[in-house]
Amino acid sequence: MSLPLIFALAFPIDAPAGEPVFAVDIPEEAYATLATPGRHDLAVVDADGKPQLISWQRAPETAPAPAALIVLPPPVPLPPTAQGVDPGSRVALQVERDAGGSLRRVEVEAGTSVPPATRSAQSAGLLVDAAKAAESGYDGLRITPAEAGDLRTRIDVRGSDDLATWVMLAADAPLLRVTEGGQTFSRLDLRFTTAHHRYLWIAPADAAALPALTSVDALRTPAAAITPLRVLRLQPRPIDASSTRFAYPAPGPLPLAAVGVVDDGGNAVLAFTLRHDDPSAPAIARGSAWQFDVDGRALRSPPIPAAGLGLGPLHLETATPAQAPQLELHFAADRLVVVAAGRPPFRLLAGSARYRADPIPLADALAGLQSARGPDWTAPVARVGAAVELAGPAALRAAPRVDAGTLVLWGVLGLGAVLVGATAWRLLNRSPAPT
Repeated sequence: MSLPLIFALAFPIDAPAGEPVFAVDIPEEAYATLATPGRHDLAVVDADGKPQLISWQRAPETAPAPAALIVLPPPVPLPPTAQGVDPGSRVALQVERDAGGSLRRVEVEAGTSVPPATRSAQSAGLLVDAAKAAESGYDGLRITPAEAGDLRTRIDVRGSDDLATWVMLAADAPLLRVTEGGQTFSRLDLRFTTAHHRYLWIAPADAAALPALTSVDALRTPAAAITPLRVLRLQPRPIDASSTRFAYPAPGPLPLAAVGVVDDGGNAVLAFTLRHDDPSAPAIARGSAWQFDVDGRALRSPPIPAAGLGLGPLHLETATPAQAPQLELHFAADRLVVVAAGRPPFRLLAGSARYRADPIPLADALAGLQSARGPDWTAPVARVGAAVELAGPAALRAAPRVDAGTLVLWGVLGLGAVLVGATAWRLLNRSPAPT
């Protein structure tokens, strides 16, 4: 039987011309058709349907490493004379430092200086010396309010190297801290594109006063953790009338990194447990999803780290009734490295109850070309087209099993047929008796 006929789906591959080795990222639809948790029923075939050598470049099924925290000197308030000035052009600031190099005082052009201890509600914001993080770069800030209690505000963050020309890093960024039901929910970390600016200007995004801040520290995501994540969104189907149990279609064995639950019920906190449809199965993720309004803008909780997604549909159970919580699965797609020995076009085949791949080690797949092109060479990524159905769901059904009694019966019948044939052959070949 032709190999493609035992697979559910095929995806055309637009391989780079003239490249004997290329890579393909596994599409979401391919995961949903797989019949093995280890993702072994995948293959790449050439124009003649012959399988090509493949090697796994698997995505890590662990939560990303936390960002490193770089403690910065305390922020210094800017004087009121900075208000109304457009930081997108040029704003000349004069700074005075102490013997240790820390900021002591800031002046805006010829304005009145303001000592660091001042916390004026009319201040134009805060100046932060980010020199400790500038060289290696930073891609976020951690804000620590000076006062306890609820906080809902929006801020702008700008960066500069010369205290004259400023670049917007985060505009209208919400900050939140809310206590509800004895629990505190907060979003006090800001994320943006990696920056290397020496100075940061923290200012209110509107006419409201900037709350007093104890510290503004830099965040740096580890290079190994910067893996682009895809997001698969699944729509719910209520299981019963309680509005607390919801079913979702099987996504397949995605290399899961995090789970998000989005409920459009307004300001709310939703405790949930996510698992496969087997009630005895361990939880894939457990936590609280929340949503609060910050000056007319909805701010949602970040996704919860998760791993260990298997086969079958998913069930979500909530502690309180929910409207129709959408499920967001954050994952880093696996990559297959293909050693192409056949002729194009190539196809990625996915989903088979009868096929199991036998991949080669990744080092073996890349060894030849890396020796010729350098150790840093990586396989170019080919574009994968839309899915085409082959055998469809029939490919996911295992071949019918034959019970032991039937096998014994057929064995006896076969042995009897052999004995009868042997006896007949002996009779036909026996010499006739002399008369």
